[in-house]
Amino acid sequence: MFVANIMSTAIITAGPWLSATRLVELLVDENVGAIPIVDDQHRPMGIVTRADVLEEDDFRSDALELTAAELMRQSPITIEPNTLIADAARIMARQRVHHLLVIDESGVLVGVVSSFDVVRWVADAQLLHLHG
Repeated sequence: MFVANIMSTAIITAGPWLSATRLVELLVDENVGAIPIVDDQHRPMGIVTRADVLEEDDFRSDALELTAAELMRQSPITIEPNTLIADAARIMARQRVHHLLVIDESGVLVGVVSSFDVVRWVADAQLLHLHG
């Protein structure tokens, strides 16, 4: 099965100019673990995760005046929709990340796969195996 089958397509994204304060609001209000930072063509430039800006759900005081471009991890790990879920899981484990950005052939962001998506897929596969 491919990541296209489990990825989230309703993605909260931000531009590089967005303030850290607004990024935190989005992370908390939308209850997401990461926000891809994209350019004007919706191509990923970086990613900001909860761990980058929050410490135990408190805003990092040293990040108050920063922008998304200053906070983001540059060169986020990207995969294509036809990547096997098992391969995506291996990439996450090897790179020690919880989110992979899914891009189409022109580099445009089309989805996000989280470690939670992979775990849910494994759990569903196990349930099918047990009751199938």
